[in-house]
Amino acid sequence: MKKKIYIALTLLLVSGGFFSCRKSDELPPLDRGYAKDVILPDPEDLTRADREYLEELEEEYNNSLN
Repeated sequence: MKKKIYIALTLLLVSGGFFSCRKSDELPPLDRGYAKDVILPDPEDLTRADREYLEELEEEYNNSLN
């Protein structure tokens, strides 16, 4: 009885594998439109306060490693 179940399960999985991969071209190529239309914003310079905050964080991180 178990042998029949294993055979049926194996056949089910194999047939599922064959039928699930019928279309290999389901997605459009990546070079159509959206990748060329994205415009990244210009980076903003950090203010003095931002730099000081980041330096404090870096110092705290480095001290925690020691």
